[in-house]
Amino acid sequence: MRTALATICFDDGRETALTLGASILEKYGARGTFYPITENIGAKNEHGAYAPWDTIVEVHGRGHEVGSHSHTHRHELKDWERTAQEDDLRRSIELLKERGIKPTTFAYPFGYVSPSLIEAARKAGFVAARTVKHGMNSADTDPMLLRSFALQDKHTLEDVARELEKVVPRLGWLILTFHHLDDKTYISTPPEMFERMVEHIIACGVPIVTLAEGAELYRA
Repeated sequence: MRTALATICFDDGRETALTLGASILEKYGARGTFYPITENIGAKNEHGAYAPWDTIVEVHGRGHEVGSHSHTHRHELKDWERTAQEDDLRRSIELLKERGIKPTTFAYPFGYVSPSLIEAARKAGFVAARTVKHGMNSADTDPMLLRSFALQDKHTLEDVARELEKVVPRLGWLILTFHHLDDKTYISTPPEMFERMVEHIIACGVPIVTLAEGAELYRA
């Protein structure tokens, strides 16, 4: 029997996501999907640190999904020649596999999509790919063009509650996309707010599944 589903994604592989995000989800018996930029793993910039490989491997070992967010995460990736797109995705996959992680899903960098990048993702073997186009997913949604709700610092628990109100009666699949769990950027969510969102999803009786699990349930 089909039921409404929720998936929580973290893009870019920020340290706050891999530490706080994974721990909060585990507190409620849930698991998330993390999309690190493999070129940036272990690096730092003005917005904070990216998680190191050890943390990513550990989180994966605790049952969370780790997918691909490309190797370079360039704005123009969608416009590259097809062979260059394939090379970029292949590099991301290779680096993850070297650490015992076999990614099966993909998050388009910045949510930017093109026909050639979709085909590159399919050729890479991904069973599903996520955009940041706002909306609910249903059985008719193309698994290579999954919609999501991309959270920013302006969003609150009430915003997530409204999204769930749309999804539950229609037995849809809501994918929430986060980045930082702090208060430093416009794509940050304070950890306390994130935990309240997770609590609300659980209280609504909506199962939290990884993106790969959700794609498998929808294929079935």
